[in-house]
Amino acid sequence: MHLIPNDNGLYCPVEKVGTTFWRRFIYQTLNTNKFRHLYQVPIWLALSENYPYPSKGATRQNISEYFKFMFVRDPYQRIFSAYVDKVFVPNPMFWERFGKPSIQLFRENDTRRCFHDASFLEFVRFATWAEENKQMLDQHFMMATELCIPCITNYTFIGMKKMKCILNSYALTHIQKCKTFKIGH
Repeated sequence: MHLIPNDNGLYCPVEKVGTTFWRRFIYQTLNTNKFRHLYQVPIWLALSENYPYPSKGATRQNISEYFKFMFVRDPYQRIFSAYVDKVFVPNPMFWERFGKPSIQLFRENDTRRCFHDASFLEFVRFATWAEENKQMLDQHFMMATELCIPCITNYTFIGMKKMKCILNSYALTHIQKCKTFKIGH
């Protein structure tokens, strides 16, 4: 959970469901004078920031007063998006991290050193294997229910990615920042 300071907002990121937007938003909230609007925040900067978490002394009552929100996405769209973004496009770091085990575990007679061509089926098999064996897990393909635990956390708001524009506006209104930050150009 990422704390949105001064607004009692808690955001639970689910990768491939608008997390870059929300991390840019939180970055902008924490660093109000660095950029004029969210889309000026470089992606690498938004992703590398150490975002605040609720303090260890926070009680359930304190946290229950927060506007807690998360976004979800159709799981098939989400895993396909992870495949395209991390394996299909040229991305050597993720080829090593996802392509290599996808090929080594699920392709017969392969002796390659570069793992740039893992198929979507191999990647899905790897992600399923990782989940079932609790090994090599990654937030890009872990289940949203494991990342954000919605059955235990009493979320104020759970949005679906396909309705992103409406839901981002709703969440922003409730954490009272849409009045102070430019979202677009």
